[in-house]
Amino acid sequence: MNPNSKTIFLALSLILAVLPVFTVQAFISESEAIVFVYPQKGIVKINATFQIFVNVSAVSKLQGFDFMLTYDNRLLNCMSIEEGSFLSGFGPTFVAKREMNESFGKNLGRVWLAAVIYGTGFADGNGTLAVITFEAISAGETALDLYSCSPLRPDMVKLTTCGSQAIPNKAIDGSVTVGAADPSDPSDPPPIEVANPLPINANVDMNGDGVVNIEDIVFVAGAFGTVKGDMGYRAEADLDRNGIVDMRDLVIVALNYLHTI
Repeated sequence: MNPNSKTIFLALSLILAVLPVFTVQAFISESEAIVFVYPQKGIVKINATFQIFVNVSAVSKLQGFDFMLTYDNRLLNCMSIEEGSFLSGFGPTFVAKREMNESFGKNLGRVWLAAVIYGTGFADGNGTLAVITFEAISAGETALDLYSCSPLRPDMVKLTTCGSQAIPNKAIDGSVTVGAADPSDPSDPPPIEVANPLPINANVDMNGDGVVNIEDIVFVAGAFGTVKGDMGYRAEADLDRNGIVDMRDLVIVALNYLHTI
């Protein structure tokens, strides 16, 4: 099935197989960004296919993100996870990690997505970081637990600026109840806002070929998520020398995309 057919199929499934009924809560903060599951609370019928969004609001100078989300695998089956439209609206993006693990833990499934803008772009405002498609397979209620890993932070995810600095944020979990519901269309995700790119001057060339390109990004991404002592850890990919190859290191390379030395 081609991508267009899959899109049409999903749309028809949402219309014909009892659409999820969702409520959403607004979160306002003057000092930190909010990353939240949207819609926050959902009700779906068994066998329904539906989507949830991982959205961000009130973010400034976002270069990259990294989050994990867990769910009850007895109730839901994760069909796909894709990058949302927010970062790509400000520049070309590279997905460092796209992972679905249906048996992450006892009664738990997990999805993991990390992406970064390469070049000089950055994102401001509100938008969708990821779109996750689920199938409801059994009745009950499950949390959609949004968090950061390495280090483990249950109350936030990783957001990184174009200066490779952490962006303070609050992660808001969601939930889904699988059972009977009245059909209703979920609201659209927050709109994309436009920002001007910030020029960056720095030199990073991982493979020594004289230019920072996708090969250098892939090099760092190949060690993404490893810590010092792991078999896959590579010290040269740990650009900030903190013992973890994470979004900060990927951003350092991505910021200097196409810079020649």
